[in-house]
Amino acid sequence: MKYLHKILAIVLLPFLLGGCRKEEPVDLREEVNVNPPEISSVEGFYLLNEGNMGSNKSTLDYYDYSTGTSCRRS
Repeated sequence: MKYLHKILAIVLLPFLLGGCRKEEPVDLREEVNVNPPEISSVEGFYLLNEGNMGSNKSTLDYYDYSTGTSCRRS
């Protein structure tokens, strides 16, 4: 039985070490242009946040393009 454990460890060790690899981190910081095109009649947009299911805590936000601010309307 001792030999079975040693053989099993020797056989599985390369698979355990081979499964580990280093991946390059993903850069999630991208610049996003939130301003609309210059020729547009759009002044802003409404964003509905649903909240958690069944909690009845939704909010309605308005983002104004000209000022770059958002106002929360509950």
